[in-house]
Amino acid sequence: HYSVAQLAELGLRTASSDAIAREIFHEKFVQASLAEKLGEPTPVLPATLREAMLREPSLRRWVNRLMHPLVGERIQRMEVDVVEVPLLFEACLQHRYREVWTVACGPEERARRLRLRYGPEVDLKAFGAWQLGEGVKSALADVIIRTDLPPEHVLKVLRVEAARCFSARIAQAE
Repeated sequence: HYSVAQLAELGLRTASSDAIAREIFHEKFVQASLAEKLGEPTPVLPATLREAMLREPSLRRWVNRLMHPLVGERIQRMEVDVVEVPLLFEACLQHRYREVWTVACGPEERARRLRLRYGPEVDLKAFGAWQLGEGVKSALADVIIRTDLPPEHVLKVLRVEAARCFSARIAQAE
């Protein structure tokens, strides 16, 4: 999120597919579909769904088939320069974007971030099974941004890459 926030500060229009998915998750149609699939009452809580997906991997694919088109439609209606899409390659969505930047960090930092997001008891192995390795993502990306380096280095890389791709937009914002 830090990288996307920095790009917004440079004047780029940004969106987060995670934020959009969180909004859509609470819509009646999605809640009804999830409740029926899980055999749970509405509202289905994010933690309930996450636990079910960790137990049953095919459920994650079903949820992706439900959610990804809805998120994609919402993004297409937005005027944005940059879209943050966690698990972009894992969901095979990279073809939707002109250029793909990936953020990378070492395994210790990744584990620390997952614990911050999901709590100290998070099953790191299970979450890791949902993600491609850093080497694969880096090989598929157009730009790699190391977010485990000092913030000033990350910001410098973001500025250089943003200027390369969006010089007119950045000049307009200044």
